[in-house]
Amino acid sequence: MEKKKSLVKLVESLSGVLFVIGYFKYDLIVATKLFIAASTFSILLSVILKVKIDKVQLITWIVALVLGGGSIWLNDESIIKWKPTLTNSILSIVLLLSHVIGKKTIAERLLDDKLNVKREKLRKLNLFAVGYLLFVAGLNVFVAQNFSTDIWVNFKFFGLLGINLVFFFLCFLYLKDELKEFSEKTKQ
Repeated sequence: MEKKKSLVKLVESLSGVLFVIGYFKYDLIVATKLFIAASTFSILLSVILKVKIDKVQLITWIVALVLGGGSIWLNDESIIKWKPTLTNSILSIVLLLSHVIGKKTIAERLLDDKLNVKREKLRKLNLFAVGYLLFVAGLNVFVAQNFSTDIWVNFKFFGLLGINLVFFFLCFLYLKDELKEFSEKTKQ
């Protein structure tokens, strides 16, 4: 089953690579078509291989279909530029709602059984992720509205990669004691 999941993740990540290639070789509309095709293939592959479809993957695919489809249909590049903003906004709402719906936040559900972390610390991490996603959503709007499509594409892939790395570094730093304890347990 792990090999199947890895294959789906590989195909899913190729959709981003195809987007970049499509953009730099052709234009944003072609890149959008390639992204939608590869993302759809990734979803179909998940169904065929009976691999559970990741919620983030599903949200990204639906947003890409709606906004990308609008961009293609209307031949308007500006519509697809809202995808990162809409996707990150939806994810931030889901994370925020997990504080009031259900017994555990998303961060608690993801990490509670893996790390020995106090509930309050995971709830704070969850709120940090909400803030981060909203920041990235707003930053995307700023870049999309104030800079060229070339700059936006570079920001989307290279700028957001750097920002994501900083976010994950800060999360690891926040959980460093718990991660150290986890590492020591797994070595035994």
